[in-house]
Amino acid sequence: MNALINERFLGKALLDIHYKLLTEVPQVIHQSFSTTDNILDLFDSIFQGLFIAPILISGMVNALTFADFATFQVLVN
Repeated sequence: MNALINERFLGKALLDIHYKLLTEVPQVIHQSFSTTDNILDLFDSIFQGLFIAPILISGMVNALTFADFATFQVLVN
């Protein structure tokens, strides 16, 4: 597990880690372990709250690119 985490997560952006958790990591875990439910649940519980805020903030900042401040305020409220 340590090698898997070091190889796939260290030095990566949070959104890249999120993508890898959804795509690559389950495949690697299924190849390496006979029972995978608890391992995938562990990753889910560790990273569950980390991804919500960056995605929301990134989307709001992108909204400023295409809209004026009043529209941005509607999104915030």
